[in-house]
Amino acid sequence: MDLHLFRSGTWPSEDFRADLKSLAALRSKDLDLLRGWFLHTPTFTGLDWPDYAEAVKKSDLSVEEFEKHVSVIQYVLNRWNAEKLSLRQVTADLQKFDLKPFGVRKLVSLFAELEGVGKRVFLDSIRSFHETVALPTIDDINVVCELRPLFGDPAYEASPMGADYD
Repeated sequence: MDLHLFRSGTWPSEDFRADLKSLAALRSKDLDLLRGWFLHTPTFTGLDWPDYAEAVKKSDLSVEEFEKHVSVIQYVLNRWNAEKLSLRQVTADLQKFDLKPFGVRKLVSLFAELEGVGKRVFLDSIRSFHETVALPTIDDINVVCELRPLFGDPAYEASPMGADYD
């Protein structure tokens, strides 16, 4: 049984499935809190949610549960956009998990409302991946090219065509 949200031939871990079931079992007010965070947060790389810290305290969720549910939603939104899936395909995947029909409907409703946010989540994860992996930038290349004391001449000319070059 293939899932669109996961690579072909792979099945999500037990932890992910348990977290997804936990998300599907949340009460409406806790889902509204999560929905609100996704709709209003400026970045998805860290849990910067000063406006929601008070709301989390008033909800039934602990901070750890909030973070766990955020990561599950981020994963689904990220894979949804990375694989260019439709809501129908995501719904089909959610139905393949051992979730109650009411839980699937709640999750589909949540993801339908967050569909527009998914692209921002995906783009934020790409930027975060670039920063985490530390891909080279022009500054890194300049550091490497500053080895001229070892070789004598500059590694590259500041103005390649001379002073008259425009």
